[in-house]
Amino acid sequence: MGDDWKGKFDLKSGYTLINGENYFTVEMITALYPMRTGSITIDPADFSLRYLGSKNAKAFQTNKINVKVLPLPETGKPDSFSGAVGRYTISAKVSRNIVKVREPFILYIDIKGNGNINSVFEPEFDLPGDMNKYSTSTELETTTLISHKRFKVTIIPLIEGKTFIPKIDFSYFDTDKNDYTTISTGKLDIEVVGGNKKILYEDRNLNSEKTKDLSQTKEIKFKENINLKNYKRQSIKIKTIVMFFVIMFVFILISFIYNNKTVSFYR
Repeated sequence: MGDDWKGKFDLKSGYTLINGENYFTVEMITALYPMRTGSITIDPADFSLRYLGSKNAKAFQTNKINVKVLPLPETGKPDSFSGAVGRYTISAKVSRNIVKVREPFILYIDIKGNGNINSVFEPEFDLPGDMNKYSTSTELETTTLISHKRFKVTIIPLIEGKTFIPKIDFSYFDTDKNDYTTISTGKLDIEVVGGNKKILYEDRNLNSEKTKDLSQTKEIKFKENINLKNYKRQSIKIKTIVMFFVIMFVFILISFIYNNKTVSFYR
C-alpha cells in the first residue's frame, strides 16, 4: 500500500453458492484511509492457488484501482474538528454520580465509528471552577469496519454541592453527507458530599473567591507541628549554651578563689 494509505484488513471464509454449486471462499476485507490528496493507485494483489490433486499452483492477480482523493473543504469547518472522517457516535458517563470532596472519579468518553480511529483525539471541554481535570488514559478496540476509542479522564471535585460535566462536542466530516457534522454528549449531573471545613481560594476560571474543602487541614497542622518542634529544638540549644557558660563561669570563679587562698597560705 505504501505511504499513501493506512488501513486494516480482516479475512472471512465460508461456503458461497455460485451457479447452483457450493464453493469454499475466502474474502479479504480491507479498510483503507488515504493520507494525502490527489490520484492514488491501489496496486494489484497477487496470490496463488493449488487445486486438489494438482502438483502445480496457479497464480492469480487482481486489477489495480485508481482513486482520486479530494481535500476536505475549509468552508463550514467547526472549531472542534480535529481530522476525523467517516461516521461516528459519541457518549459519556461517569464512574459515580455521588462523590466526596477531593475524591477522584472517572469520566468515560466513548467514540465509535468506521473511519480512521487514529485521527480521533480527546475532545476539548471546559469544567466548572469547582472541579479540576487531571490525567487521561486511552483504550482502543478495532475491527475491520468499526473502531472504538475510550478516553478515561480523572476529575477531582473541590467543594461540596451540586455540579455537572458540561456537554462535550465532537466534529467529523461525514462521507455520506459530504459535509461536517457535530455531535454532542448530554450534561452529566454530579453531587459532591463531605468536607465541612472551608477556606477561601481564587477561582482559576472566574478569578473570584470561592470556598473549597479544607482537607489540607492535616497538612497545615503538620506544618504547625514541625514549627513547634523546631521552636523546642532551638530552645533546648539556647538553654544548653547558657548552662555551658554558667558552668564555665562557676569553674573559673572557683579556680580564682582557690588560687588566691593558695597564694595567701604561702605568704
